[in-house]
Amino acid sequence: MASVNVDEKIDVSRIRVLAGLANSSTAAGTPVTFNENNPNEYDQEGAMAKQDLATAADAANELRSILDSSENLPEWVQAKITKAVDYLDSARDYIKSKE
Repeated sequence: MASVNVDEKIDVSRIRVLAGLANSSTAAGTPVTFNENNPNEYDQEGAMAKQDLATAADAANELRSILDSSENLPEWVQAKITKAVDYLDSARDYIKSKE
């Protein structure tokens, strides 16, 4: 995983490179398989992903500005941030591997 300067603002345009991510399962938990030959299978997931990523970037930037570097955080907060980073990093790796 690439290291990030904690004082550096997140570049939203870099995050938007992840546009095109689709949810890997339905609300009921039934797996969804992607069929590249059927362009009607998904509708505007890229736009939804871009909005979600912009929201994530805004939240990350605000958290970064609120937190003090020496601040102690509850374990559940640390876990949520770690999961978010892991999920975004995994999605980025997947999209980059398709290029």
